[in-house]
Amino acid sequence: MSIIGQLPRIEPEPWMESGLCAQVGGDLWFARKGEATKLRQAKAICRHCPHIKDCLNYAITHNERHGIWGATTEHDRRCMRHGRRCRGAFEARRRDV
Repeated sequence: MSIIGQLPRIEPEPWMESGLCAQVGGDLWFARKGEATKLRQAKAICRHCPHIKDCLNYAITHNERHGIWGATTEHDRRCMRHGRRCRGAFEARRRDV
């Protein structure tokens, strides 16, 4: 059995095509543990995207557990959902997201 069939489908939103992530592509958005440089690069690109607020809202609403969304990791978003103060979790909020 293929894992592809088990992955959740992303429901495309109109803003997704014009997001900076769509222009960069690749695995940058799925940094693994220990890939701090890749993580910082992805978050830096997100912070300049005009859709950062929409992206973060999408990730939280859809309980997105993989990748960088709205300049946050899954850990960051989990902290936000539970109202906990986690290091780095509130970077996006400080930018009025």
